[in-house]
Amino acid sequence: MTLTLSIATLVAPRQSPAVLASALDAARRALDAAGAPYTPGETHDARAVALRLGGLRPADARALLEPVVADLPVDLIVAPVARCRLFIADMDSTMITVECIDELADFVGKKAQVSAVTEAAMRGELDFEQALDARVALLAGLPEAALHACYDQRVAPNLTPGGRGLIQALNADGARTVLVSGGFTFSWTAWRRHLVFSMRRRTCWSLRAGR
Repeated sequence: MTLTLSIATLVAPRQSPAVLASALDAARRALDAAGAPYTPGETHDARAVALRLGGLRPADARALLEPVVADLPVDLIVAPVARCRLFIADMDSTMITVECIDELADFVGKKAQVSAVTEAAMRGELDFEQALDARVALLAGLPEAALHACYDQRVAPNLTPGGRGLIQALNADGARTVLVSGGFTFSWTAWRRHLVFSMRRRTCWSLRAGR
């Protein structure tokens, strides 16, 4: 993944969708020819379209795009994107698309009980610690082998699309990436080979005699 360094916005006169389309096409062809990555244009009110440019700093983006739209009645605005210095993310339903404890409960046939506790917490009837204690108590005595099997079958295949590339790009750009979650040590340790954060804060649990 290439970090966005600039945003180029093309602004056309009112009632000129054809002009905007021509300018966007010219900009895309220039970017493609230069091998510069960009996201597809996002149109606003049929008057403006923004392109997020990867690998091009504002001065370079302007030098590339100004000549190709110079003969069109559009304004070109190129602005830098502030670099990310700190990125904080949750794990469940964020860096992965599932909730680990729900998947584990479903894996061992206790999803209904765990979901009931979760719903009670969301209604404000239980705080975080009470809900966590209640859900973990339902899984007490679970064999360690079940953790590995659930992780391999339910969790590992569900990395959020683009998540790995995002963290790699942020780390390469010098950002501090922090994973903060109520997720358990077991899942976090397994995920380290997929998502390399510079700092982690998580919930620890213990295994005794393989359970």
